[in-house]
Amino acid sequence: MRKMYLYLGAIVIFTPILLGLLLNIPTGFLTIGDESAWVGFFGNYSGGIIGGIVALLVASFQVKKESQYRNREEAKKHEYTIKIIERFIFQEMRDNLSMINEHTYLALENRAEGKQTSHGTNYGFIFTTYYELRYELAKNLKVENQKLFEDIIEFYEQLRLIKNKPQIDDLSRGEAKTIVESLNNWIITLDSI
Repeated sequence: MRKMYLYLGAIVIFTPILLGLLLNIPTGFLTIGDESAWVGFFGNYSGGIIGGIVALLVASFQVKKESQYRNREEAKKHEYTIKIIERFIFQEMRDNLSMINEHTYLALENRAEGKQTSHGTNYGFIFTTYYELRYELAKNLKVENQKLFEDIIEFYEQLRLIKNKPQIDDLSRGEAKTIVESLNNWIITLDSI
C-alpha cells in the first residue's frame, strides 16, 4: 500500500515536468506556450492535486466518523437487547421452569434413560414475551451472542415439545434426553444470573 502511494506521488509530481520538457523541445513545431502559460498550467495542476487530496481527506474523515457513529448505535442496540433478554425473557424462562415439578423432571429423566412412565404433561407454559420479542432479538443481537439466542430458541422448542405431548411416554428417548439436557443447562445458567 505504501509503495502504491509512493508511485502515485511520483506520477503526480513528474507528469507535468515531463510534459513541459516534451513540449519545449526546440524543434519548433512542438513548442507550445510561453513561461506565463506554463506557470498557469502548473498552478492549476498543483491546485487540482491539492484540492483532490483535501477532498479525499475530508471524505475519509466523514466515512470514519460515520462508521464510529454506526458502531456506537449498534452497541447501544445490542446492550438494550441483552437487557431485554435478562429482564424479560430470562424471567419468563424462570417462570416456565418453575412450572415443571420434581415428578415431571424425574419422569423426563427416566424417559431419557429409556424407562416407561405414565406421567402427564398438562402445563400452561408461557410463550408471550418470547413471541413478542424474538424477531427484534434476532435482528439486534451481535454475532458473538447468536449462540445465546439459539439456546433460548431451543429452550422454547423443548417446552413446546413437552406441551404438545400429553404423556412423557409420548416423547422419544432422544427427545427426553435433549429436554433434560436443555433444562439442566438453563437451570444452571439462570441460577448464576
